[in-house]
Amino acid sequence: MFINLQIELLSKRKTSADLAEALGITLNALNYKLKGKGKFTLNEAFAIKNYLGSTKPLDELFAIEDSTA
Repeated sequence: MFINLQIELLSKRKTSADLAEALGITLNALNYKLKGKGKFTLNEAFAIKNYLGSTKPLDELFAIEDSTA
């Protein structure tokens, strides 16, 4: 659902498990949020951006892919 975030993870060679550990949440909780069933907090968003060293703005990094298109 968050295609730009997934691309950043791949480009930095990080897994969802790596990210979940860095955020201090379970992999299940992270996957729930990545699927759009839960929401990332603002603190989590900044932590993800910093963890990945991303230069993308948050609105671009967390842009939602329209699954109905």
